[in-house]
Amino acid sequence: MKASIRVIATSAAIALAPAAAQAQTQWVYNNGWARSHVQIGAVAEEWIDKIGKATEGRLKIRHVPDGALLKTDATLEGIARGVAQCGAIQPAFTPSLLPISSTLVGVLDVELGNKLDLEGVTRITQKLYDEFKEFRAEFETHGVRPLIFSPTAPYAIFSRKPTATLADIKGQKIRAFGTTLPKFQTAMGATPVAMAFGEMYTSLQTGVIDAALTDPPSAATARIYEVTKYMLTTGPDQGAGMAATTILHVCREDALAKLSEADRASVLRISNEMNKRGVEIMKKAVADAHDTLKKAGVKLNHMSAAEVDSLTKITPYFDESAKELDKQGLPGTKVFTRYRELAKQYLAGNLKD
Repeated sequence: MKASIRVIATSAAIALAPAAAQAQTQWVYNNGWARSHVQIGAVAEEWIDKIGKATEGRLKIRHVPDGALLKTDATLEGIARGVAQCGAIQPAFTPSLLPISSTLVGVLDVELGNKLDLEGVTRITQKLYDEFKEFRAEFETHGVRPLIFSPTAPYAIFSRKPTATLADIKGQKIRAFGTTLPKFQTAMGATPVAMAFGEMYTSLQTGVIDAALTDPPSAATARIYEVTKYMLTTGPDQGAGMAATTILHVCREDALAKLSEADRASVLRISNEMNKRGVEIMKKAVADAHDTLKKAGVKLNHMSAAEVDSLTKITPYFDESAKELDKQGLPGTKVFTRYRELAKQYLAGNLKD
């Protein structure tokens, strides 16, 4: 009888062995934007798919878009509480929690930002994160780690009114967000109106605002071209970009720590690869967006070099933002000075990995 019990127990153990070997860890990825959002949803979908294949299904990540779980401004705190293990955050939405990050992504670099491309902004952001412990500490405090630094296309102004020059912005009511961008709009002679992305279309359609500040891929996705027919970039080409990547795909540190060494290595490797892949995705998205806008009858205009010089003089907010961080006991001036050094190195082809 005892022998029979041993045989049964052994058989059961053998039957359960494959299941144990394939034990699955499940994460939730929170996306406060649409699944189709290129900078966020598309990057997340590819990242999730590659991780699933690399871990042979041992790590399964469920993508929850549209703010169904956590809204954009609640994502960081939600992940910190364990509502999700990973997700996309926009630091500008939580300035009190991420002061350095939100400042970098909330201020236009009118001068150097008109020269840097998406790859440059991404690499510089990663460098600053690696070099400044205070930058890293903002995330460590919440128990999360940025895995992918996702750049956005330089913002442009989409208007219902004919807008071809800096002077044409004067008097317009423009959708704004964050703490510093409204200052730029005021300096341009416009009236900033705080507004969420999801409210832009209807507000433009009904005339609540005259124009909206957003990036071309987002404008194309939201079909802003149906209610605006003029686009003005903040520079001769695509315009001035922010001083850092505006979207960070973050993950809980404890969730990473619970993975096997091999699976954790796969997640980190794929995330690093997605930094370069994300730049490729965004470059194509910008080109596609410009084509979409043109085909929809949107008139694309660009500020001249002279207008950029003028805008630089009337918007000293880049350095002012650094000083505000200094007042908080943070290395604002040091971070912004280093940003400029790295930007110049990148433009000269001398920025090393």
